[in-house]
Amino acid sequence: MNRNSFPIMFRQSGAWSPLDIDGCVLWLDACQITGLSDGDPVATWPDASGLGYDAIGAGSKPDYKINILNGLPVVRWPDNTTRQLVVTDMADAFSGISEGTLFVVFAPNNDELYGVVEFTSAVGPFWRFSNGDGYFGVFRANRVNNVPAGQPTTGWHYHTIRSGPVNLYDIRRDGSLDYDGIPRGTWGISTNLRVGMENVANQLCGDIAEIILYARELDDDEVATVEANIPQAKWGL
Repeated sequence: MNRNSFPIMFRQSGAWSPLDIDGCVLWLDACQITGLSDGDPVATWPDASGLGYDAIGAGSKPDYKINILNGLPVVRWPDNTTRQLVVTDMADAFSGISEGTLFVVFAPNNDELYGVVEFTSAVGPFWRFSNGDGYFGVFRANRVNNVPAGQPTTGWHYHTIRSGPVNLYDIRRDGSLDYDGIPRGTWGISTNLRVGMENVANQLCGDIAEIILYARELDDDEVATVEANIPQAKWGL
């Protein structure tokens, strides 16, 4: 698929789309997985951005589950085995760019250690570490340690992580600022993006409903628009 265009076919008729904001390079939406029945393994999670960055199962695969959140399907990591999805060549979308914004709708399931999305050169970007805090490494070559504090082990949540020259580095959880992003840290994007685990020490046990990634630093109004339309209106959070 041509990674330099945004086909209209991926837009939901009459609905707001992440493609309505410029710069979307990855859109993994469980609602747009087709051809699977409840409990089937997810071999491919198609990229609805139109750029062709599909997430492909590597080894053991997560499961497709229907009618989980707000009546909609999700992708489930049911246990702590090495299930993951990998998006290759993700760094190409950020060639010459050192800013970005990530939105993730997910639910952990009583897991002490977990990773959700990892695509930087940082070592061990845990979304929740053994002390309960986050060790975030998204968009960074060096992770932010011990913030935000008290990451959840249960329930549905959404994170927004943003890096760029205006807002430096900030992390929002469930619509509120968790970390104000000072300092920004060293930019870092690895070749591949991994979904559901960073390494064998911090695999996700839980669900992911949607991942949206922009190769630019969205402003406050744009962040509010995505949060209002996707985790809040669509997923009911």
